[in-house]
Amino acid sequence: MVEDVCNRTVSEDELSYLLDYLLDFACEEKMLGLYKKVCRRYLYLYPSCIKDYIEAYREMWEDEGELANDL
Repeated sequence: MVEDVCNRTVSEDELSYLLDYLLDFACEEKMLGLYKKVCRRYLYLYPSCIKDYIEAYREMWEDEGELANDL
């Protein structure tokens, strides 16, 4: 799915659908890489959408990484 979305131009709705799915699993290194790839591909086409998803990632996963480092 990621390759398909990155190889063509999709609507913001289709992009959001994919990023919502990837965000749920972005705690895993491979999924985070795919998430970043899609964000980089669409950063200049849908900047406010990508900004929202970057913030969503930070809110959802960055604190968890800090907790893991504390353990």
